[in-house]
Amino acid sequence: MSKLQNKNLSELFEIGYHLASNEKVIFVSSVRQFSSNKADELERMFAVDPAKMGFDLAPTALNKTPHTFNEFEVPKIIGKYLIQQVLGIGGMGIVYLGKRADINQLVAIKVANTLLPQGVKADAITHEAKILASLQHPNIASLVDWGSYQSNRHFVATEYVDGSSLIDYCDKNKLDVISRIKLFFKVLDAVEYAHSNLIIHRDIKPNNILVEKSGTVKLIDFGVSRLMETSSDTHQQTIGAALTPSYASPEQLSGKALSIRSDIYSLGAVLLYLLTGKQIKQANHNPQQAQQQAQLSIKKNLHESFHGNKKRPLWQRVGQQTFSDIVLVINKAMFIDVNLRYQNSQSFQEDLQAIVKIKPIKARKPSKLYWLKKYVARNRITTSIIIMAFLLTLLATAFAAWHWHKTIQQKDEILAAHLQLKTYANFLNTTLKGMDAYSGGNPNIKMQEFMQRAVELYKKEQNVSSERLAFHAVTLSSIYESWGHYNDALRVLETGYEHAKTSPSPHDDVSLLTEKSLLH
Repeated sequence: MSKLQNKNLSELFEIGYHLASNEKVIFVSSVRQFSSNKADELERMFAVDPAKMGFDLAPTALNKTPHTFNEFEVPKIIGKYLIQQVLGIGGMGIVYLGKRADINQLVAIKVANTLLPQGVKADAITHEAKILASLQHPNIASLVDWGSYQSNRHFVATEYVDGSSLIDYCDKNKLDVISRIKLFFKVLDAVEYAHSNLIIHRDIKPNNILVEKSGTVKLIDFGVSRLMETSSDTHQQTIGAALTPSYASPEQLSGKALSIRSDIYSLGAVLLYLLTGKQIKQANHNPQQAQQQAQLSIKKNLHESFHGNKKRPLWQRVGQQTFSDIVLVINKAMFIDVNLRYQNSQSFQEDLQAIVKIKPIKARKPSKLYWLKKYVARNRITTSIIIMAFLLTLLATAFAAWHWHKTIQQKDEILAAHLQLKTYANFLNTTLKGMDAYSGGNPNIKMQEFMQRAVELYKKEQNVSSERLAFHAVTLSSIYESWGHYNDALRVLETGYEHAKTSPSPHDDVSLLTEKSLLH
């Protein structure tokens, strides 16, 4: 039991895969005693029928001899590299940590599984070496070397990534949802690059996405990848069976033709697990029922994570609108119907970037209300200023209306009040045009720049009455005061006080002096 407990999922699958059906049940029960999650995953992996994908189960092929970890012997040297330790074991091969002593270089060395037929072993390693040789990307573990050893064994060596899996890295560094999505962009970049080189990865899962301590993401293990124009020969069928069911697309599990959208599904499944720590089970119903069940499972997992953790660091920067967008994006990536998924990883990334930037996503049906909510959430300070200016305009209008009511019998005063109101409204309009793109303003203007422009216009204004200019100084000063810019607030009040001294209202200069005293 203790030996099993120390093994990862790949090693457990390698041990249990070739057991008889009744032995598999006992094996899974043994695993369940120390890890129910691993036991559930093994059941899903064992449930996939490799024969549907051309996986040869004849006695002369994969299950000729039961394979256990005890029979596994670590070679001392492979090619130019001294073997340091075992990094991992999978259905297609074993990965070692190798060191080239003369240049002190560490590499990850994969050798084909000894249970594979000899021709397939050579083809598998050569295939992966060719794939890696065509990929040069900062987020893909690059090819270092490949060749043969012990006359009939083959290996491929890639750069050694000294890091942890994507999930472990995010959990260890306590990254929140937005930070996890930003890190996920690098995964999408790597997959988009592979797709642009006509390569489908076919085994995208958290353990194949490593993150170094520096935060650099590396996509690894192209052992089951496929060139898009490659025909479905024996080798392709064999390596097609080495997949992870929890992250494999429906068409991949059923042995249908694959496309880049198969990788999109896997990316969606990885993102779902990254944000919730849960996976969904694919149902064996008709497509419509399967789609409904998948969407319900995705929504349920996200809701449980969001409502159970929204007061914790994981979801602290995510509001209800952003959460709803995340649900839609993951749903679109994981549609059962391949034609309804994102066309490529770039379009997937564009919607995720929109979520991070609080902009509308394409996965949601457009509406003016949705756009307005996004704009307000994205521009909270600017929106507050606009609302404040609007309220100031209403206050100015109310003040003018009251003044008009008091002087209704005096025509000259009415005309004067109207002219003052119009002049002040024009002044406010000129100030706000600094953000109006249609009037030559800058829609991305920062609040500091906007306030500087507003103060400059205020100091130059000569048409508005001194009474309103004194009132306007208090408004501008209060904004600077709320930011902690007290010197700027005082300078505005000093200008306002000069206007107050010439105001016909005797209380204006007293009010301005009071404001200055409080500010000091």
